[in-house]
Amino acid sequence: MEKYYRVYAQVDMDSIVHNLKEINKIKDSKSELMAIIKADGYGHGAIPVSKVLLNNGADRLGVALAEEGIALRKNNIKAPILILGFTPENQILELLKYDLTQTVFKIEMAEMLSKMAKRHSLTAKIHIKVDTGMGRIGFEPDDESIKAIKHIKSLPNLEIEGIFTHFSRADEIDPQYTDQQIYQFENFINTLEDDGIKIPIKHASNSAGLLKFKNAHYELTRVGIAVYGLYPSKDLNNTIHLKPSLSLKSHIIFLKKVKGGTPISYGGTYIASQDSVIATIPVGYGDGYPRALSSKGRVLINGEHAPIVGRICMDQLMVDVTHIKGVQDGDEVVLIGTQKNAQITVDEIAHLTDTINYEILCGLGKRIPRVYTSKNHMIQSVDYF
Repeated sequence: MEKYYRVYAQVDMDSIVHNLKEINKIKDSKSELMAIIKADGYGHGAIPVSKVLLNNGADRLGVALAEEGIALRKNNIKAPILILGFTPENQILELLKYDLTQTVFKIEMAEMLSKMAKRHSLTAKIHIKVDTGMGRIGFEPDDESIKAIKHIKSLPNLEIEGIFTHFSRADEIDPQYTDQQIYQFENFINTLEDDGIKIPIKHASNSAGLLKFKNAHYELTRVGIAVYGLYPSKDLNNTIHLKPSLSLKSHIIFLKKVKGGTPISYGGTYIASQDSVIATIPVGYGDGYPRALSSKGRVLINGEHAPIVGRICMDQLMVDVTHIKGVQDGDEVVLIGTQKNAQITVDEIAHLTDTINYEILCGLGKRIPRVYTSKNHMIQSVDYF
């Protein structure tokens, strides 16, 4: 590499393109693809990843916050962008000026958007959110919500472009709950249309919905975790062939021989059972690498697994390399990814820390530079310091 990094996340753009092709193989051909790139593209880097996605088959982008959408616009990304969450009143004018589409889940939001859009001779595009079982934001699929949406439709300088719901259990084996959500959503839409309100774009499927509920692709599918090469749950593993796109790499900065009985790291929670060789790696929970992996996780060095010993510190961790032949100061360390014939997956780390793969990716800190590769060549790097 041209630049020496303490630690870096390598993002393989070729894998992202591969995943997009796999997604498009099973997506209804009449359904547009919205790539979800909130939380900085699930930790991969929203701006460079978005450009690759839009150049390789994605039609729209989904973010959580106005700030995320504005950052994309400032980087010359012109595709439609839907804000999936809440935008406060003081950000509405910026939202309109940057041509961002807002999710609306209560009348007051629509009225604020309409008022601001009218004042500045702009048009606010919105998508209506319906709660069919997530228990989060959204209009209930009932008569009161029909009245509310009728009112929203009557507001000036407002265009209802889409309507959507979100599946909460589509990644489970039993489809019953999701089938009920689909039924409620379609029944609500039919009632709206019977009352003369026809909304062009309907969407419901997340990555799990895409993989499992082909009857719910509608005019648009929203795909997040699958874009980055991971499955929403173990129940959906290998439904299509995905390639993880992110690896996390560092190197050994110090090697030391210790006697049996030597405590390692804070609190002395790990004590070497025999004479050992301990390597220090400059990665810690300050980088978003989970402290819960203390004396549980492992890394790869020279193609072999090396167990983490003792508590992971804010900026460093220690591993036992006694069994690894030829280990040297400066050797590459893989914390996520593949080295020779060995692998450490995001799912393994999630399992060991009792969480989900989404959280591990999103938790990788800003002080980890992202390095983007294609066909084994670095094409761009993004540093935050």
